[in-house]
Amino acid sequence: MDTPNSQEIEVAGKVITLTRQIESRLVALGASGNGLREKSESLAGKFPREVEKLLAFIGCIRNRIAHEDQPGISPEELQFFEEAVAAVLEELKLPGETAAESAGTPAATLPPPPPPSAPAPAPVSPPEPAVSATPEKPAARPNSPRSRAASSQPAVPPPSRPELVPSLAGRIPLLHLAYAVELAYTALRPTRRPLFLALLEVGAVVLAVFALLDGIYYLAGLAGSIFLLSYAAILYEGWFRSAERLPLAFFLIPGANLLWVLRELLRLTGWFRLAAAFTILAVWVVAILLALRREFSAAGVLALLSYLVSVAATFLPGGGSGE
Repeated sequence: MDTPNSQEIEVAGKVITLTRQIESRLVALGASGNGLREKSESLAGKFPREVEKLLAFIGCIRNRIAHEDQPGISPEELQFFEEAVAAVLEELKLPGETAAESAGTPAATLPPPPPPSAPAPAPVSPPEPAVSATPEKPAARPNSPRSRAASSQPAVPPPSRPELVPSLAGRIPLLHLAYAVELAYTALRPTRRPLFLALLEVGAVVLAVFALLDGIYYLAGLAGSIFLLSYAAILYEGWFRSAERLPLAFFLIPGANLLWVLRELLRLTGWFRLAAAFTILAVWVVAILLALRREFSAAGVLALLSYLVSVAATFLPGGGSGE
């Protein structure tokens, strides 16, 4: 393995330092979790889509520095990384905070303004570019990190799903049911990866058992392959990518690795949103059952209660589906 040179060490230190600034800012805004990815996912929907894409790019560069022996960060990527960090810190400013404080520079260390008596220097206009006879090719790299994030970057994932149901729909009868479904989705969105892996592993075990009992051995083999894939994925996610690890034995023992999944579900699920969505939909279902039994008065009261819970959820902190 090659020994990193001084330039690579300097680049790695700069990437880790800037990433920690963003993590500290996310924690100050109420984020939870380990690492930049989990902290940003815990605040999913609170920032513009461009900021979420920039956070994904920053996390990708940080993971390359932390986990690859030769990350190979080009000067263009490093410059884009620094500009992306500056843009994200600008978006994550706390109320009443200056731009210097958001970037981690105390206001007291800024150079003092010139005295009132000193004449202001005359603005220097940039020299006009010489006109060439042949038009030059436009630069392939965009000018700002936001425009670059919109372009096709291999390190940046595709745009996130746009908000389908605005929180205003929670204040409109019948539409508040779609709002409740959106609440449930956003409550479980940060846990979609561990939840999917857990369901895949448990489903593969159940399918293998029934296939063996029925003598369908090729189906049992397929279920066993799915189980091994999900088992390996949970081992990778929990042991190699999680900053706060459980003991390795939990991931090597089949079934015990689901304890990591349970911890992720308890830690990342938006329980307020999930409870509000369940209340809205459950009360509405009971109202429909009462209406089918011709108990219209009770059904109307429960339907109104479902609507009022939906309206209250749109006003309470964390209740908006697209915050």
